[in-house]
Amino acid sequence: MQLNAQINQTLTEPLSSYIPRGQNRLLKVFKVHFDDFREVYDETYSKIYGKYRIDRITEVVEEFIKCSDYKEGLARIKCTNPDCGHDYFVPRFM
Repeated sequence: MQLNAQINQTLTEPLSSYIPRGQNRLLKVFKVHFDDFREVYDETYSKIYGKYRIDRITEVVEEFIKCSDYKEGLARIKCTNPDCGHDYFVPRFM
């Protein structure tokens, strides 16, 4: 009898749920170390990769960091199955 109650409870629970994962490791690396990299770029890397490349690199890194920020906008992801209707939000897409 108790087993049937457990089975019924399991069948009425959602099959999955969204579990936020937090910031990814690459994002943390950029937030912590990119300013230091930008400061030494001219003396360390510009001879190899070009003096003005740091402007483009900075632009891309700033967009990458914004992409994970809910204050910059978000997207609602919703299942199109009428029987499901599960939805969740993610930070904006690039």
